Amino acid sequence: MNDVPRGIVKLIRQYDIKCLVMGAASGTYESKFLTELKSKKALSVCEESPPSCLIWFVSKGRLIHTRGCAEGQDRVEVTYPVRFTRSDLGVSNVADLNVTPVMNKQRSATEKNSTINFGIEPWRTWKPVRSRPSLSLNSSKNGASDDFNSSKNGASVDFNSSKDEASDDCISSKNGAVFNSSKDGASDDFNLPASLPEAGEFESLWAAEVKRKRELEEILAQTINEVERMKKENTESVTQIQLVRATVPELESQLAESRDEVEESEEEMITAVELLISFKGKRDHMREEYGKAVREIHKLRSLVKRPVSILKGLPSLTLTFKEISEATQSFSPATKIGEGRNGTVYRGLLGHMIVAIKMLPDYGATGHLRFQQEAEWISKVRHPHLVTLVGICPDSMALIYEYLENGSLEDRLVCRGKSPPLSWQTRIRIASEICSVLIFLSSSKPPIIHGNLSPSNVLLGANLVSKISDLGVSRLIQNNSEISRNTNLAAECADPEFRETGELTPQSDTYSFGVILLHLLTGRPISGVVKMVTCAVEKGNVELVVDASAGNWPAEVTEQLLYIALRCCEKNGSDRPDLASEVLIALHEMRNSCMASMSSGASKTGRRPPPHFVCPIYQDVFEDPKIAADGYTYEGEAIEGWLNSGHNTSPMTNLKLDHCSLIPNYALHNAIQEWQQKF
Repeated sequence: MNDVPRGIVKLIRQYDIKCLVMGAASGTYESKFLTELKSKKALSVCEESPPSCLIWFVSKGRLIHTRGCAEGQDRVEVTYPVRFTRSDLGVSNVADLNVTPVMNKQRSATEKNSTINFGIEPWRTWKPVRSRPSLSLNSSKNGASDDFNSSKNGASVDFNSSKDEASDDCISSKNGAVFNSSKDGASDDFNLPASLPEAGEFESLWAAEVKRKRELEEILAQTINEVERMKKENTESVTQIQLVRATVPELESQLAESRDEVEESEEEMITAVELLISFKGKRDHMREEYGKAVREIHKLRSLVKRPVSILKGLPSLTLTFKEISEATQSFSPATKIGEGRNGTVYRGLLGHMIVAIKMLPDYGATGHLRFQQEAEWISKVRHPHLVTLVGICPDSMALIYEYLENGSLEDRLVCRGKSPPLSWQTRIRIASEICSVLIFLSSSKPPIIHGNLSPSNVLLGANLVSKISDLGVSRLIQNNSEISRNTNLAAECADPEFRETGELTPQSDTYSFGVILLHLLTGRPISGVVKMVTCAVEKGNVELVVDASAGNWPAEVTEQLLYIALRCCEKNGSDRPDLASEVLIALHEMRNSCMASMSSGASKTGRRPPPHFVCPIYQDVFEDPKIAADGYTYEGEAIEGWLNSGHNTSPMTNLKLDHCSLIPNYALHNAIQEWQQKF
């Protein structure tokens, strides 16, 4: 029975109940002082119950509302026990009865939607006058099963009719009051002693129901706690979901970055594959070059197997015209280095070696035998400051020289190609190197005369080390004195005596060397430089002709160099100084002053080497210093090349060496290493 008001009305109609006491308010309104009906259940019962039923609505022992019987209906009279009258009870109306629940504690816990048994101590001896079929609440005597179903909204009570037709009519209201009513209005007496066992049973059942309700309340509390826990977990889950959703954009961004990185990696992989393919192509090309080099080596070995009489004194390479043409790209203008009276010079590539190929002019052509003889003679002349002849081509009358990358002295003095000017210290060193070569040539037996010395024939290699080229070229031209004289007449450095007599002497090279000294000092073109400097000296304007781009020339060096140059340019050969005894010594003094100035500059910069760390031939810091029999220390490669060329004299003193043995200068080598480690 889910609808309580309808159930009560149904019971009233079913059992024709005439009187009923009912609670006026539910648990919601019990704490308030009520003056009218508030409970929906009470209002519903008041409106829908039959007019024949008299209903009292009470709250907290007070009568709140009375719904009387309709006119014409039988009134129900409540009869009291014989032993007591209303006057004895001290009340004149049933409404004035202050009914107190037997178990207040249980009532407070189960007041809502539960059945409560009211009892009044004086009434325990009452006995109803007459009995009729009645409603018993949870009677165990009659053998009826009593069901108490409790739920969240309240408890429902099943009423079962008693088998005993003489039992009292009892109706249990929300507050648990039991009343007996009579249809004919007769007064019924309550037999309280007889009802005590039944009341005890009711109380025990009520206690069990209260206990059960407490258990249900505990279960309900646990369920509520579980629900709260699940709500908390749900909240945490929602929070985690929100956090996950918040990280989704970041993860998507990372995913996009990863995709970009993958694309970049793919592009890099493609680039690497392409690079690998190119490397494979280069490898194949290098294999081809290696094969060519091997074939060239075999070719050179076949040349070595030729008779010694043929190769004696000849250069190491003898090439054909085809090979010369391939080396110069068919004599392409892009490979042309220079062109002069003694032929045209090309830059060529033989294998992996860059060379300078000099093609002699047609008017100077000689026979193959004469050419090979002259080439044999040139190849025997070796000096650290002479350009080395590495090969010949008899078919085209060509000479193959080592290639010097810094061009000629003439190009550097006029700063051709925007090359930086040479310092005055470098110019003094170059003059000393040229002088040493001329002394070497003049001291040979018989003396060797260059005959074509000029700034264009002084070439500069690595570290601006000077080397003289075109040695012996004049001997390869036709041996015609008139042609030879006319050819050399155009040379600005030519000796005036040679122009008159047509005879070359060692003094001819001295005159040319004097012109080169003036060119180094002034930086002016060699045409007319002798006359210009002579006039400046006579007028006392020497400082006007000195090349200022070389730096601050020391006055002593300028005067001494000018004096030597003008003496070398004397018209009479006998008036010219001796290179070995006068000029070289003076140049060494100037060179030492240069090294002193370099040392002073090194004290400022901390990087210029000391003079004894520099090779006198290469003018560079020693890498493999070796001591010769003359007591001087040279670079190992330079002195070995000097001795291997057939010389037995000192490069510095031109005196004969006692022996050709070389001793490594370990002390100097260690000192150089310590100096280099500082920088």
